Amino acid sequence: MMDEQKPTTNIGGGVDHPDRHAIDDWVLNGPKNARIEELVRELTLEQGLRLHDVENVLVEALEARRDQQRRRDLG
Repeated sequence: MMDEQKPTTNIGGGVDHPDRHAIDDWVLNGPKNARIEELVRELTLEQGLRLHDVENVLVEALEARRDQQRRRDLG
């Protein structure tokens, strides 16, 4: 018999999020949007940026979006 796992809760009620499985598998499978991979390749292989610099751009953009959403939710 399998142990029943309790769902984890997080900000925004992520347990019931329609993309929950894709989000959980993100680290293994990467994004489904091929344009992200195309842009990363262009910025690194064609324009010479280091991968960690591109990742930092993504993190900064996502943090800005998160902060914008938080302000909207509080306001």
